[in-house]
Amino acid sequence: MAAEEYLSFIPLLLYGISLTELMSQWRRIVVRRNIYWPYIVMTIVITEQAIFSIWVYWDNLHILTEIDYKIYLLYILPPIFFLLATMAFTPDKGEKTEEYFNSNIVRFSLLYGLFFISHAVFIIFDTLTNPEDIVVAIVLFLIMAITRKPWIAYLFGIKLIYHMIF
Repeated sequence: MAAEEYLSFIPLLLYGISLTELMSQWRRIVVRRNIYWPYIVMTIVITEQAIFSIWVYWDNLHILTEIDYKIYLLYILPPIFFLLATMAFTPDKGEKTEEYFNSNIVRFSLLYGLFFISHAVFIIFDTLTNPEDIVVAIVLFLIMAITRKPWIAYLFGIKLIYHMIF
């Protein structure tokens, strides 16, 4: 195993835990009593972001052997924020989706905003991540946190569709 593969273990483990938590929420998409469209849209958007983040991290793996410990800690920040945000986003089994989403909208929006802000480390090295996409995501999460409007989730859905097409 190469050195960068050892160094990638912790961040990829954190993304993996987050992705597992998100995938467990997909059952809310098919259970009729738990359907809440803003939550479903955000679950899909955030799941795609987790997969993309793993891809970006893996694409930048070669850089890990060239950085010192302090920069490595910066590389671990995005997966830590993503895990914290995912834990704030996902309700426990038995909780009503709409009530949970609306009552925790500020918490998970701010944490996902911090996740995107922490991506500044990747912008330096990464050619896959578009800085404008990160700024749009930060602004949308801040607007969602300030206004507490769940319909902003649809803007994330539109952004994801646009990103996939173009």
